[in-house]
Amino acid sequence: MNVTAQFLEARLPGPKRAWPWLIAAAALLPFADGRNTMPLAAWLAPACLLRFSRARRDAMGTAALYFVLVITRAVAFRGMIPIPGVFYYVFLLATGLSAIVPFLLDRAIARRVAGFPATLVFPCSLVAVEFVSSLGPHGSWGSVAYSQAGNLPLLQSLSIFGLWGIVFLIGWFAAASNALLENRSTAMPACSGIVAFAIVCSAILVLGGARLAIYPPLAKTVRIASLSPLKDTSSVPKELVDKVIGGSADDLEIQQFDAITSANLSDLLERSGREAQAGAKIIFWSEGAVYLRKQNEAWATTRGSEFARQCHAYLGMTLLIANAGQVRSIENAFFLIDPKRQGRRALERLNDSLFVQKLPVWPRPDRARLVHVKSPCRSSCSCLRSSSRPRTLRNPRPHLPRRHLPRPGRRP
Repeated sequence: MNVTAQFLEARLPGPKRAWPWLIAAAALLPFADGRNTMPLAAWLAPACLLRFSRARRDAMGTAALYFVLVITRAVAFRGMIPIPGVFYYVFLLATGLSAIVPFLLDRAIARRVAGFPATLVFPCSLVAVEFVSSLGPHGSWGSVAYSQAGNLPLLQSLSIFGLWGIVFLIGWFAAASNALLENRSTAMPACSGIVAFAIVCSAILVLGGARLAIYPPLAKTVRIASLSPLKDTSSVPKELVDKVIGGSADDLEIQQFDAITSANLSDLLERSGREAQAGAKIIFWSEGAVYLRKQNEAWATTRGSEFARQCHAYLGMTLLIANAGQVRSIENAFFLIDPKRQGRRALERLNDSLFVQKLPVWPRPDRARLVHVKSPCRSSCSCLRSSSRPRTLRNPRPHLPRRHLPRPGRRP
C-alpha cells in the first residue's frame, strides 16, 4: 500500500461510524430521482453513498449498499415502471447492479491514484456506466441528470456536453467532497478537488445564466398543458393488472379493471378540456397515463379524436395496452391526435424488450404503413420517447425508406 492509500485509509470512518452515511443516503435516495424528485438530494445522496462505500469494503458493506440501492429505487420509481409480475423485481435487481458498479470501480481505482486525479475516478465511472446503460432498450431513462430538469442555467450545458456533463458534475461533487473529508488535516490535497469543482460548476452556471439573459427566446409561443393521472382515479391494484395481463382474470375482475381505467380516461379528458378552454393548443399526458385492454384501444382513441376536434387542440394520448396472454404483454403506446385529421401513428417494435412502443408519425391510419424500425428516427414528437435515446435522432436507420420520414422543418 502506497503513502496515499495509507493516508486515505486513516481518514475514513470506522466500520460502525460508516452506517450513518448509509442511513443518510437511504433517506435522500427516494427523492434523488423518480416520482418525488428534489434536485439537491441528487447531489447529496451519491456523496453519502461514496463515503460509506469507501469505509465498508467488506462483503457486508457491499451487500448493504446494493440492498439500499434496490429498495430506494423501488420507492423512488413506484408506479412508474409498468412491468408485470416477476419481471418487475428482475428489473429492480438489474438496475441495482448497474447502480453499484461506479462505487466498486471507485474502490478498485481511486486508492491507486494520487492527488487531484483521484477525484475524477468516480465521476468518470458514473458517466461510463450510464452511457453504456443508455445503449440498451430503455435508453437514458433513469439517468441522474434528469433530476436537474428545473435548473435552467445548468441545462444550457446540454448543448455542449449532453447529459453526461451533468452526470459528471454530480459524480465529481461526490468525489471532491469525500476527498475534502478524508484529507481535512492537509489543506492542499483536500482543497484541490473541491476548488476545481467549484470553479467549473460556477463557470457553467454563470455562462448558462448569461445565455438565458442575453439571448431570450423571441419566437412566438403556444400554450401547452401536461397532465398526469390522479391517484384516486388511476390506481389499479397490481394484482388485478397481473391477472388481466396474464389472461387469468374472470369476468368480474375484467369489469372492475375496465371501470377503473374508464374513469381514469374520462377524468383526463375532462381535465384536458379545462386546459383547452384556458387556451392550451397542445395537451400531452404523462407516459402510460391510462391502462387499457386491447379490446378497448379503438374506443379510447375514438374518444380522444372527438375531444381533439371539439376543443381544436392537439392531444397526446399515452396508453398502456394490455395484451392478455401474449409474449409482448404490454404496449406502451403514444397517439398524437391532430384536430384537423384522424389520429396519426406509426409502430416501433423493440425486439429486445417486453414492450411494444407505438410512436406518432405519418400518415393517416387509413393510409398508414406500419414501419418496423428500431428507433423513431426523425419524429415531430421525438422528445417523448427518443429523448431517452438521443443517438437515434442523429443516426436514423439507413434501411428505413425515405418516404416514411418527413423533411426537416416541414409538416408532413
